Amino acid sequence: MQKTVKILLVLCSVITQSAVQNLNAQSYFTWETAEMVGETVQETVDLITVTVSGEPTEGEGGIGIMNAGGAKGSSGIIVAASYNVLEITFTFSDAVDISTIYAVEGYFSGGSLLWVYTPTGGSNSIVYDNFDAGEGKTVTLNWTGVTSFTVTKYESLSGFGFDTITFNDASLPVSLTSFNAFIENLAISLEWITESETNNLGFILERCNSHSDWVTIASYETCKDLKGRGSASTRKKYSFSDVNVTMNQLYSYRLSDVSMDGKVTVLSSLSLEMNQDVMPATTHLEQAYPNPFNPQTNISYNLHKTAYAEIAVFDILGRKVKTLAGGVQNAGNYGLSWNGRDNEGNEVSAGLYLIHLQTSETNQVQKVLYIK
Repeated sequence: MQKTVKILLVLCSVITQSAVQNLNAQSYFTWETAEMVGETVQETVDLITVTVSGEPTEGEGGIGIMNAGGAKGSSGIIVAASYNVLEITFTFSDAVDISTIYAVEGYFSGGSLLWVYTPTGGSNSIVYDNFDAGEGKTVTLNWTGVTSFTVTKYESLSGFGFDTITFNDASLPVSLTSFNAFIENLAISLEWITESETNNLGFILERCNSHSDWVTIASYETCKDLKGRGSASTRKKYSFSDVNVTMNQLYSYRLSDVSMDGKVTVLSSLSLEMNQDVMPATTHLEQAYPNPFNPQTNISYNLHKTAYAEIAVFDILGRKVKTLAGGVQNAGNYGLSWNGRDNEGNEVSAGLYLIHLQTSETNQVQKVLYIK
């Protein structure tokens, strides 16, 4: 028998009353002041209704507010649905622009799971995301004019949950063409390139791992190299070295930009494991994830020795679409992302593309599917 439970999502104190009327300014929605009342969660601001539909195991299942204790990168309090839950739907009282949502894989499931985020309203694309059990991650949505969206997870006898939602102005002031990470001299080096900037005050870099939530590690206020150029139409390369890392730890990084009027926009994210003490035995291109993807996919590769290496994207006709990285690189582990744009910053057509790793010793290719 299908069971539907509704809760009212609470508005975190960081959102002002004016932001309630216009969530197209940077704001966050968390669960920190949520309170269960029967099968609903109520708060003074009636902004979002969350509906869960599924077939819970007899005597089990449903939805609730729970304290995750900061596990899996959550802020602490999350909304969670368990067991044979099939769908969870977020419905908004007004159309909103959504930048990201933090997803938390729940309970008892194993392997890599496919989550599908389906929006209603505006001109937006479905987002497909592969999720490894037992982890948490930021899912980039970049939707505009959304009235609701549904998340479907194709896995039974398990649970899933959600933490912070970031609302944003989806008109990006920065045209980001690459965001890469690599290990260098016992540190993780981050590099990104912009093709153009509009009223850009600067950048913020955040980091999280399995033991901590997102924290700011550098910003335009503390590091002059992260200051923006205001408005510019030429290419610019930025870099930052994260020296406060430990071995055998997986780190996730999130890059945001800040406009002149203080609006924060999440641009991209990636992950990289710090394990330089165990150098790669071979040069290898890892599987991109998510795949299929929209708006971006993450790519990891390993070099067993210092060499010239190029990572590029080709269409099925063999034409180079985008150069993601190129040059002499030290032996080690590398991570980067592709946002479905070509070398000129234009969005590519939906379809099949080839990620190509080329060195003097090897040529490796894998297929990725860009969807809209």
